Amino acid sequence: MNKIALVTVVIAGNLFTAPLLAASFFNKLIDSKPYVLKSTKAHVKKEGQNYTDFTGNWTGSCSYDDKDIEVFLTLKNDDTKITIYDEIMNIGSLNTSSTSNSDYAEYEHTALEWSEDISTLIIKEVSISVALSHYPYNTPRPIETFSDETSFSLNNGQLVVKYRQLNMRDMEKVGTVGDVFCTLSKDPD
Repeated sequence: MNKIALVTVVIAGNLFTAPLLAASFFNKLIDSKPYVLKSTKAHVKKEGQNYTDFTGNWTGSCSYDDKDIEVFLTLKNDDTKITIYDEIMNIGSLNTSSTSNSDYAEYEHTALEWSEDISTLIIKEVSISVALSHYPYNTPRPIETFSDETSFSLNNGQLVVKYRQLNMRDMEKVGTVGDVFCTLSKDPD
């Protein structure tokens, strides 16, 4: 076999096997159930430093597009973690999850942090999703990107929750920035 034929066989083999190996790797990585990779940054409490305690059952309303919606919220936190209903999140962490099947794929990154004075808890999230097309139809499917930020703070004993979301389809903004403002009162123990 001459050198040109050998090089052609090697290149053709790589073109065929590399995508198969990559597909195998990514299929294991992106299974039908979420894959969670956690990277945490330790929150260090300084001596004498207080954090805001949002622990309790809260009732109130959220306003969005001139509509009010009644809201019930259960929170429990210390300076390193918060539980919203039954979901525990570490403060100072970046959580990454993904899910995929033959019709849909989604990747989500969530950061949770205190404000500098430890009075406001901030959750930032970016989510990318796509509905997959199937041969022979192969219709173009846009990539949807959602970026949002939620903050929790106390104002005169009331829980104030602010939420903002920006949606994009491919490289175009979809709609307006969504703003939600909530005011909740703590239920008596």
